[in-house]
Amino acid sequence: MKPPCKLDNQIGHRLRQIRFSRRLTLASLSQRMGLSIDRLHSYETGEITISSSHLFAASDILNVPPTDFFKGIDFAALRIPDRR
Repeated sequence: MKPPCKLDNQIGHRLRQIRFSRRLTLASLSQRMGLSIDRLHSYETGEITISSSHLFAASDILNVPPTDFFKGIDFAALRIPDRR
């Protein structure tokens, strides 16, 4: 199994923060998104990359713009160094 991507970890962490701020349980949000609890948990931990359609569904249910999942991410730190 490949190690989690830093970006996936950060997006998953934001998803969890926003879910907590809305006082939704993992079970409640996963049910509303049509996902298993394990799948949503894997998204929140960055173990699995969340698809754009699931990210958009989460933003709709949580009533936030999709860009909120990217707030606070240091994109410069995630860039791959030029290997020329």
